[in-house]
Amino acid sequence: MNTGYIKLFETGIGIELAKSLRRPVHRLAYLILSRRGIPAIEATCWELDPLLLAIPKISRNYAIQACGALVGELIIEDGATRAKTRSGLPRSARVKGSHIINRAAVWNVDNVDIARLMKHAK
Repeated sequence: MNTGYIKLFETGIGIELAKSLRRPVHRLAYLILSRRGIPAIEATCWELDPLLLAIPKISRNYAIQACGALVGELIIEDGATRAKTRSGLPRSARVKGSHIINRAAVWNVDNVDIARLMKHAK
């Protein structure tokens, strides 16, 4: 992950963002939503939106990108890969649950054993 993103997650608001993004229940939701073709970050929108609104507008897009990068790292750890369009480009989709995050990555979780991960999350 970008070192600037790492520094963001060491700040007060960044710690809250990272805590929300790393919750085990959200990690499972990332995989489940991804299986349905929905951006993984949509699992945490209701928690992220108020936190992101607290960040000055000039820095907000950077924080949104950092959140996406962290979700990407977490979902890759669980065995996912970035979904591709028919033309081979990285796939993204509208994030319907957020008023702040517009589009986000869609992940391919076909080779991920979600049931096994659910047992470890308890």
